[in-house]
Amino acid sequence: IMSWINMNFQDPNSINMIKIIMYNNFMMIILINIIIILMLMMKFSLFNKFNNKIILQHQYLEIIWTLLPMLMIMMISILSINLLYVNNELKNNIINIKSMSNQWFWNYEYPMFNKNFNSYLMLNNNFNFMMLETDNNLIIPINYQIMMIFSS
Repeated sequence: IMSWINMNFQDPNSINMIKIIMYNNFMMIILINIIIILMLMMKFSLFNKFNNKIILQHQYLEIIWTLLPMLMIMMISILSINLLYVNNELKNNIINIKSMSNQWFWNYEYPMFNKNFNSYLMLNNNFNFMMLETDNNLIIPINYQIMMIFSS
């Protein structure tokens, strides 16, 4: 259950969202560790002098601190691409809807039916719903899998 002081996602309703939350938690652990390591290195470099020849010309150390970030980036990208691939898999959708937002209106398109229409904001003085009512409403079927594509 969400509250005002909650610092996490909502409770997941799907396996994909559980994977996204796990990926987010994993990334936060990695980022916090990177920040701690960088802070320690900055503290070390501020309070110590570099006059050791082994540290200044150590080839293996340079290889390690070149390969380690590269491996971290590869691991992050593989996990991220895997999540993107899993989330984009919609096989049983009955309808596709493209929604394009413009400055003052929305353009909706049903590609399977070759239909499109614009939806403009209406000024409704009866209910005082400022910027909520439109002249053409988008109709979406319920309890079916659909794919919505958003752009601006």
